[in-house]
Amino acid sequence: MHWLVEALVERLRPLVPSRFVIEPSADGSDGHGRAREDLPLGLVQYVEEIVEQAGSFEENCETAVWSVLSDVQDYIAECLTEPSPPNADAPREMLLPEVVVEAGAVEAWFGDRSEPVLVLDPIPLPKSVSG
Repeated sequence: MHWLVEALVERLRPLVPSRFVIEPSADGSDGHGRAREDLPLGLVQYVEEIVEQAGSFEENCETAVWSVLSDVQDYIAECLTEPSPPNADAPREMLLPEVVVEAGAVEAWFGDRSEPVLVLDPIPLPKSVSG
């Protein structure tokens, strides 16, 4: 499994509402979430392809993580018919994911960075750049 997919799945599982299941695909190229009611979600953001494309490795990791978080968020919000994660300040507005690479790790959160609503544990970048 691609290291970034594994890290994302590990960090998302405890954060999504309990009725949702987050699983990696068999080949590790993308993540899949499905509601326990078997509502399908195919994240076609191929993490491996994004990370390994030409350009900055760090920026590619940011893009891949943002894509997965955005797709998972959209899917959950559509199933729940309300924004996810909940936004106490504006209940009908969606808090977008934010992602940066700092100090050798991908950091991600929803909401204002100074007062995030939901934070993922940092994902350390590998010393060598290989899947």
